[in-house]
Amino acid sequence: MKRLFGACVRAVLVATLVMTPALIVPGAHMDAAQLAVLFAFLAAAVTFAEYYSDSPSVIAFRDTQLVNRVRFVTLAVMLFGVAHLLNAGIAAQQSSIFLSQSETSASIAAKLLTPAHKLTEILAESHPDLTPQSIVDAARFAFFVSLLASFSFGFHIYRQQLPCFMTFNIWINLPLFDPSDPRNQHRRLRRRAVLNIAVGLLLPFFIPFFLITGGNVLGWRGEMSLQTLIWIICGWAFLPASMLIRGTALYHVTVMMGLAQKQRVAAGKAGLQAV
Repeated sequence: MKRLFGACVRAVLVATLVMTPALIVPGAHMDAAQLAVLFAFLAAAVTFAEYYSDSPSVIAFRDTQLVNRVRFVTLAVMLFGVAHLLNAGIAAQQSSIFLSQSETSASIAAKLLTPAHKLTEILAESHPDLTPQSIVDAARFAFFVSLLASFSFGFHIYRQQLPCFMTFNIWINLPLFDPSDPRNQHRRLRRRAVLNIAVGLLLPFFIPFFLITGGNVLGWRGEMSLQTLIWIICGWAFLPASMLIRGTALYHVTVMMGLAQKQRVAAGKAGLQAV
């Protein structure tokens, strides 16, 4: 019963998250709204099936709740913030106090290190009712949220040895990982962790390149809806953050596995000496 209730709650939250841009953006086109409802239903169905089943098939870190909760909150903040900033038009004057302060912090971070200008160059003429500066502000805000989430998650799990990582079940939390060979699990997990972190660091620079290449191949040069623009900006910032969070969690799992292995070896040596 508890699992059923948890799966239903998660499904509703995911569906609401997918519907967020359509709910915030005024005057959404009927086709776009119907498409958003369809994607929300599919996302809710997948989430319910994954969390209600005994063993998931796609979603990783199901029992390690911190990872997916951080991802969910990160994407939710991005969607609400970017939708608000783009919907306001002029972010500095019409945003709320919280979003204005966050955008100011994001601008400082963006001046130090950000590929946001590459994305905004592509999307500058994507919507007739938006100024290029409002798109820049939205991209900087999303980038700032992704940095904050990634560093906060890494700092938190390395400051504390969380119980969810101490009793990590590879079969349940990594359904796409094959743990059949226990001899090199540690090495393969560490390799995946490093790969996820590397991809997360490079994605903000490669996604604009993929957008340009895809636009050239498909012949896309026109305008896009506000909902599409919101998802592109949030996807550009969220995917790298998600990869960094996943890589950090995997690396922490390998650290816990190494500590457990050392403890077993020490216990074995102590047992031999006692005999």
